[in-house]
Amino acid sequence: MGPRRVLVVEDEQNIRDLVCLHLGLEGYECVPAADGTQAMTLASEKPFDLIILDPPSFTRNRASVPDALRGYKEIHLRALKLLKVGGTLASFCCSHHVDAGLFLDSLLSAAYDTRHILRRVATYTQSPDHPIIPMIPETEYLKGFAFEVVR
Repeated sequence: MGPRRVLVVEDEQNIRDLVCLHLGLEGYECVPAADGTQAMTLASEKPFDLIILDPPSFTRNRASVPDALRGYKEIHLRALKLLKVGGTLASFCCSHHVDAGLFLDSLLSAAYDTRHILRRVATYTQSPDHPIIPMIPETEYLKGFAFEVVR
């Protein structure tokens, strides 16, 4: 078995290079892409072991939350189709308008539609230098999950 393949889609070259450098040091084969179109072309070659989704906020206000949730579900659908069984999908959301439950539902709905069984391996939130103040919901903006594809 060769190195585990990781598709890195990032529009900022310096960030993409840094991520690939660190993945290479950990023994991963990094497949860099500057945008989603390039990523889909590269991904059609063979499935991946790890996909990390960290899109920009899909919503700027509460009115567009339904559209944002459709967008999150769509990228989850696409990512799940590109992963090997045993692979990991890590996905993040940086909008305070989309709470963790709604974001998780978009991911699980995509798993249901693709007939994948997922096992949650991690839950993420922002670091302590970005404090969450319960009385100010806008302060809880970063959430993420990592799932292993069981089937």
